[in-house]
Amino acid sequence: MEGKRYAGRCRGMSIGNPSGDEICALLKVARTVAVVGFSPRPHRPSYRVAAGLKDAGYRVIPIRPGIHEGLGEQAYPYLDALPAEFDIDIVDVFRSAEHVPQIVDECLRRGLKTLWLQDGTINLREAERARAVGMTVIMDRCILRDYHGLCGKIYNNDNAGVAAAPSPLVDSMKLRFTKMHGLGNDFVVLDGVRQRIRLGAAQLRAIADRHLGIGCDQILLVEPAQTAAADFRYRIFNADGGEVEQCGNGARCFARFVRDKGLSDKRAIKVETLGGVIALGVEPDDRVTVNMGPPVFEPSRIPFIAASESIVEPLQVGEIEVEISALSMGNPHAVQIVDDVDSAPVGAQGPLIERHVRFPQRVNAGFMQIVDRHSIRLRVYERGAGETLACGTGACAAVVAGIRRDLLESPVTVHTRGGELTIAWAGTDNAGTMEWAPVYMTGPAETVYEGEIIVGN
Repeated sequence: MEGKRYAGRCRGMSIGNPSGDEICALLKVARTVAVVGFSPRPHRPSYRVAAGLKDAGYRVIPIRPGIHEGLGEQAYPYLDALPAEFDIDIVDVFRSAEHVPQIVDECLRRGLKTLWLQDGTINLREAERARAVGMTVIMDRCILRDYHGLCGKIYNNDNAGVAAAPSPLVDSMKLRFTKMHGLGNDFVVLDGVRQRIRLGAAQLRAIADRHLGIGCDQILLVEPAQTAAADFRYRIFNADGGEVEQCGNGARCFARFVRDKGLSDKRAIKVETLGGVIALGVEPDDRVTVNMGPPVFEPSRIPFIAASESIVEPLQVGEIEVEISALSMGNPHAVQIVDDVDSAPVGAQGPLIERHVRFPQRVNAGFMQIVDRHSIRLRVYERGAGETLACGTGACAAVVAGIRRDLLESPVTVHTRGGELTIAWAGTDNAGTMEWAPVYMTGPAETVYEGEIIVGN
């Protein structure tokens, strides 16, 4: 009870906390926050805080026993369970005060430097123990609320939790960017290796706006790798400001970007994404081959609400029923076969499929016309972006669905409105283990122009 009694007395008081300016400076250089006691229930304060931090541009790692995922990130039961390579800047604690000694011990073992004790978690003795060995300890979330003008308005003035659309935790800044495209699927690429970049959803939408910003389907952020298994980290934001797991056309542009900018001279590059580590290969003709990893068909992992793992499923779309193949290529896809892709109801059905109740995390809707066993035409209504001229993961998903339905044979040329991709998939692997083989996508990536943009709050 010590924490709860003290929390009531400390509102508006510093009690050894850093100053407001110091807190703001800390937040502006931080990238990754571990939320201990994260709840997957959207009405809980820990979820609302975590969602607000993610929307403000931080990477949020959920820490709670018994859950596997939260806000698109893998969850871990304890801080000690985090991979050693993870660079955690802030530990935000929502566990009760009696758990704080264990949490402080974990922070000290991992060398973590900043601990934020929220309402109901405050333990004075442990806070002083942590401070005595050089940790920064902030107590009571109202401290951040009091400095909301400087810290980006993460918290509501009523102290009820995170605002629905918090302002980003950055001042106005001038950013250099590169405009690229893969078969007309266009991107704004930002170098987060040589500069710290943290953008909120509103800023991302402003950059992607084709009338008031640069204009793009997606924004790609190149960052240092967080594990030894990769060369870089690659984050993908849709035009609506939401972060997504994977983008095949973006991956090819990513490979060209890091080589053109002198960030790497490798032709074989491994990259972390929300959907896992992918391998990129730059060919002698500068086309890029991407190992997209194996497809996923288990409904719970797509995710897709279905009673079985059938490759063909009926889906009620408005007043009609269509047949789809649901799978994941690091992001969810629903592929249907049409007679003529030019007259396919992409604009009418695409938004309905994207937000269909059977796809809890929304879905990319593909419309595939089979030309012959080695050739298809394809249009894709992308989740969070609408129809694009080409979709790399959509092309992979369509070919995989066609091969599994015995309508196609690898390799397959995919004709999109932006150009051609080559997709190769062997089905099950050659070792006879019945595991699915990786999908390989090959195609071009082009730089259009470079420039600077002033991004404001």
